[in-house]
Amino acid sequence: MLLEAKEIYKSYGKVKVLKGISLYLNKGEIVALVGPSGAGKTTLLHILGTLEKPDKGAVYFENQEISYQQDTLQARFRNQYLGFVFQFHYLLPEFTALENVLLPILLYRSVTSQDRERAQSLLERFGLGDRLHHRPSALSGGEQQRVALARALINRPKLLLADEPTGNLDSQNTQMLFEYLRNLVKEEGITVLMATHKEYLAQQADRVVRIQDGLLQSS
Repeated sequence: MLLEAKEIYKSYGKVKVLKGISLYLNKGEIVALVGPSGAGKTTLLHILGTLEKPDKGAVYFENQEISYQQDTLQARFRNQYLGFVFQFHYLLPEFTALENVLLPILLYRSVTSQDRERAQSLLERFGLGDRLHHRPSALSGGEQQRVALARALINRPKLLLADEPTGNLDSQNTQMLFEYLRNLVKEEGITVLMATHKEYLAQQADRVVRIQDGLLQSS
């Protein structure tokens, strides 16, 4: 088991968003997190990724509790072990595709030739070998999201958290992005938790977890 969340509660004011969620993620699997808007998918992803702290309960990563560590320790943990992809790509407009992919490394140390080789390899694998030096404004929406995926994978994370990563993509680009993810799971053994509204995409995952009104319905 890679990650386990136990009895996670989270409220914002009087609004109870998560009401006792328990969830596990095995190594090397793709898990789809589905549910209507407002069900708590994004909040759960943020807590699992240490972007927010739960009000109650705890998250364990490789049997180590991570949900209440100091912010600096959590930031280091995220950089070393987690990758994030969101519905919006959040690329820096003044950076090229290659530079955007290398950004998580630049936050902590100097970029090496091996880092550049991996970044270029990821972009080439995602069909962007001729877009390395293009800025986001010169890329299509599907291409920008593939750059965001490469950026999330540059540090070889053990867990990729994806929050509606295909929400703004058409069906062709959606399927393409999922195939890239599936291949990477096989090649690098990463675990993926992907929140999605697209049922046909969820059904291609190894496992589906459904959340509604802050509660887990099935897994």
